[in-house]
Amino acid sequence: MDVKKISRKFSTNIHLTTLVITILVFAVGVFIGVQIASQTTSQLQQQISQMENTNYNLQLLTLINSSSYNQTVLCTTLENEVSNFQQQTFQMGSNLQFLESKYGSNDPSVVSLKTDYSTLEARDYLLLQKINQECQNPYFTIAYFYSNNNCPSCEQQGNYLTSFRQSHSNVMVYSFDMDLKNQSPEIELLSSLYNVNSTPTIVSPNQILTGLQTAQQLDQYYNSSENQTA
Repeated sequence: MDVKKISRKFSTNIHLTTLVITILVFAVGVFIGVQIASQTTSQLQQQISQMENTNYNLQLLTLINSSSYNQTVLCTTLENEVSNFQQQTFQMGSNLQFLESKYGSNDPSVVSLKTDYSTLEARDYLLLQKINQECQNPYFTIAYFYSNNNCPSCEQQGNYLTSFRQSHSNVMVYSFDMDLKNQSPEIELLSSLYNVNSTPTIVSPNQILTGLQTAQQLDQYYNSSENQTA
């Protein structure tokens, strides 16, 4: 009888030790997750500040009268600034995706950061229209309107656009979440300007495309547009 009691006591100790270790591992995992998310949020805030500075520089450059400044130098400077902005946009977009996967697209901090991000994207998109006029259409700009809540094909469309952008160095893709329309005057303005009533919708230089567009279709639109401007 005594042996059996010792055995049960020993078994209980093992279970308690296992439980404590499991709790500690879970707590450490949660702590690391919170720290990474907090660090990502801080990085995004810094990136927004950097993007604002780059966007401000672009605005100043586009205000320069081309008749009083060497056109080649002006366009080269503009293209360098646009390239910087695009690198910052890509980094920020990746961090936003991480936060969305961590907290969800409706989290207040995620919504706030995405709204600020959309504002900068809208400004840059409109600035590129002017740059294209000044510098003979160097960029193929796309405004992509999507939804996280009511668009089953939007994720696939995003993947197609990513592949499309990577295949063409002069393609610039700006993504606007229609779920933030009420929080973002810029998204509301652009969606009204292009009469966007459904997602996915792609606004290309020469036409507005509704519904899922494959990578092959995007290439066809691109080649057609490039032939028209050649």
